[in-house]
Amino acid sequence: MKIKYVDIQNFRKLKCCRVELDEKQTIFVGANNSGKTTAMDALIFFLKDKKKITTREFTLDNWNVINEIGKGWIDGKIKYEEDLKISDWEEYLPQLDLWIEAEENEIHYVSHLIPTLDWTGKLLGLRLRFEPENLKKLYEEFLIAYTSAHNVKQSKPELKLWPISMWDFLDKNLHTHFTRKAYILDPSKANIYKEHNISPQSISEFNLPLKSENPLEGLIKIDIINAQRGFNDANSSEVNNNLSSQLRDYFNKHLNPYDKPEVSDIIALDAIENAKNIFDDKLKERFKDPLSELGDLNYPGFGNAQISVSSQLKPVDGLNHSSAAVSYTHLRAHET
Repeated sequence: MKIKYVDIQNFRKLKCCRVELDEKQTIFVGANNSGKTTAMDALIFFLKDKKKITTREFTLDNWNVINEIGKGWIDGKIKYEEDLKISDWEEYLPQLDLWIEAEENEIHYVSHLIPTLDWTGKLLGLRLRFEPENLKKLYEEFLIAYTSAHNVKQSKPELKLWPISMWDFLDKNLHTHFTRKAYILDPSKANIYKEHNISPQSISEFNLPLKSENPLEGLIKIDIINAQRGFNDANSSEVNNNLSSQLRDYFNKHLNPYDKPEVSDIIALDAIENAKNIFDDKLKERFKDPLSELGDLNYPGFGNAQISVSSQLKPVDGLNHSSAAVSYTHLRAHET
C-alpha cells in the first residue's frame, strides 16, 4: 500500500496543487516562496495536527468571498436554516485529497475507505476538509456578535469593534466553529484535469462525512525534523522568538517612553495613562459587586482587607506576544 499523490486546495498560496509521491522518497526543490513549506504544512496540518490550522491557512483571496457570505447574512439575504448550505463554502475551504493504492491482500486495512461494492481495487480516495461544523450555530453566533458591535458603533462610529467581517469573527473563533471532516471520493474521477490544472471532484450533499474524524489513524505516520531558521517556526516544538526578542530589546533601549523620557515622549505617556485610567474605571465598575460579596464573607481576612483590581499597561507588552508582535508585509513590484 502506498500514497500515490495528494491534491491540495485552498491552502495558503496553493489554490490547487498536486504532489505525486515517489516509491521510495520525495524531495521538494524550488525557489524561496514557491510553496515547498506550504505543501509540507498542508500534510502536517491535515494528517497530523489540525489544531494548527488558522485563518492564515485559507487562501487569501478566498476570504473576499467568505466575507461576502457573512455580509449576506448581515443584510438578511439568508434568513432561514434551510438557506444555509455548505455548497456555498466548499469551493473556498482548505482541503486535502489523498489517493492511496491498495493491493488485494491489504483491503482489511482500508475497508472503511472503499466507496461502493463495485470498487475494482487499487485506487482509494479520501478528502479531508476544514469546514464549518454547524452552519446554523455559526450563523447565529456571528450575527449576535456583529449586531452587538454594530449597535455600540451607532454612538461611537469611529471605533473599530470586533467583528467587522466574517474573517474577523473566525480569527478568534475558528476552532469553535470549524473542524476537519473526512469524505470518501470516487476513484473513477481521480484524474480529472481542466485546462492543464487539477479540477477537484465535487461532493454531493448526500455524501456524508465519515464518523471517524481521522480515518487514516494507524495507516500514516508523520515525523518532523524542523529546520533551524532563527525565526519563528510554527511547527517547532521549541518556539524561537529571536526576532521578537531583538525588537523588544531595541524598544527597551531606545524607544521606551518610561526610560529617561524626553519632551516628545509626553504625548505617548499621557495617552497610555489616560487609557489606563479609563480601563481601571471600567474594571472597578464591573468588579464592584463580586468584590463586595467577597468582603461580606470576610475574605481574604487579615483585618478584612479590601480587594481592588487595576491594570498594568506597558507599551512593551505589545511586543511580548509572538502571535502579533512581528508581522511581514509582502511588496509587489509594478512594471511600467
